Order: sequence, then C-alpha cells, then structure tokens
Amino acid sequence: MAKRAQMPPSAATREPPAAPKARVRAAFGRRASHTAHHDVAQRKIAATLFAALDAAIAAAEAPLPQTPWLLDAGCGVGRDLPHLKARFPHHRLLALDAAPALLATLPPELATPIVGDLEQLPFPTQTLALYWSNCAWQWTTPALVVGELARTLAPNGWAALSIVLAGTFPELAAAFSELDEPAPLAPLADESTWRQAFACHPWRTLHGTHHTIPLFFATPQELLASIRGVGATATPKTPHRFDRTRPRRLAAALERLRGPHGIPLTYQILTILAQRP
Repeated sequence: MAKRAQMPPSAATREPPAAPKARVRAAFGRRASHTAHHDVAQRKIAATLFAALDAAIAAAEAPLPQTPWLLDAGCGVGRDLPHLKARFPHHRLLALDAAPALLATLPPELATPIVGDLEQLPFPTQTLALYWSNCAWQWTTPALVVGELARTLAPNGWAALSIVLAGTFPELAAAFSELDEPAPLAPLADESTWRQAFACHPWRTLHGTHHTIPLFFATPQELLASIRGVGATATPKTPHRFDRTRPRRLAAALERLRGPHGIPLTYQILTILAQRP
C-alpha cells in the first residue's frame, strides 16, 4: 500500500471541473492574497476540530495505519498544514485544492501541492492515514465526496471534517430580502443529507456534532469582506438592475441587525470524526 503511494499523484490529466466548480475555483484564486485575512470562522472551527481529533485518536483502539500520507483536502492557503505537521511529524502531507493560485502560496517544504477535485481524488484506493478537510466540502455533492473519502482512507484511517450547512448566514439572507433579492450564496446541504451519505459506508467510529458559530463585525463592510474573502459568494448571482443606492441600502439593512457585540453573522457547521474499519 505504501509502495503504491511512493510518488504523490498528479491531477494534471484530469478532466476540467464542471462549470460551478470552475467558478468557485476562479473566485478563490482571485482572492488568494486576501483569504488568510478573512478566515476568522475557519480558525475557530479548526481549533474545535483539532481538539476533537486529538481526543479521538488518543482514545482509539486502533492506531493510525502505516501508510505515510496525510491529506488536507481543500487546503486553501494552508493555514491548517503546520498544525497537522506538528501533530504527525512522521507522516507526509498532501495539500489538495482546486485553485492553483492558492497552492502557489504554500511553502514547498510544508506539503506536496496537488491540484485536484474532491469528488475525483487522484489517489489510489486505501492510500491515506488521515483525511482532513476544514470548510471545503460545502461545494461538493455529498454522495460523491463521501464515496471518495471512503475509497481513499486506509483501514483504520481517520477523517476529520467540518462542513458548512444549510441555514448559514441567515443575517445575510435577511438583509438581501430587504432589497427584494436572494442572498448570493450557494445552496447548501443540510445535516441529514450528510448523515445519509455517511450511512452508505461502513465505519469503525462515526461521530457528528452540529455547531452554531456566531461572529460579530464592527461594520457592514467588514462583514461582507469576510464572506468575499473566503469565496462564499462564488456562485452565480441573480441579476439585478443597476442601482447606485444598492450598496448603501444593503449596508443599512445589515446595520439594522446590529446587537451589543456588533453586526452578527452566523455559521451552521457539522464536524465529523470517522474511522474506517
């Protein structure tokens, strides 16, 4: 098994992603230099996920498999890679993302960068000791991405995942409703859809936890930048007629949501820890 993974696989010969994926990839690529400055939610979620992973592995009856590969799936600018390397210094890190511009920001000594599709991983079966993914699965089809996870994890391999759920950013939906527009966000799968996808595969351990994570911003501009900075508006927007007052009206709608801690923006997150049999 380790022999099959001697050379990190390449996704160079894969078919280009479907149009929606291409738009997401392009949006993240354009914002590569800004993404790390707008990932407050991702940092909070990563801290929660790392703590849960540490506890799960410490309590596990079966150790990590001998295969040397760890994957950060949808790694972005690689903010989680140093933490993975510190926890698993004897494993080799693979950093996969659909946006080459994001991978170009990674220090070459930290991980092997791979351009690839989460729904068509360019790895042999049962290759990975650990599959880590922080806030990247929301762009995928649940059955496909879970199927690839199950295929590529080695026996006793672990998955640590955080997934943005339906119901995220209700404040943004409320603000855009005042403009008689839908919020320019992708449709997201709900928790039951993800649980059904996992139920189609065998697991030694499977734990899912739903988190509601509120953030607060000083200004509407900071709130909107936080969403744009992580590519959350990469889906096609409903066309609207040109209106010079639109930015001001949107800012005013967000201001009306202000509370004692600032303007709220709420994430609904599912974290999953799973181990293959």
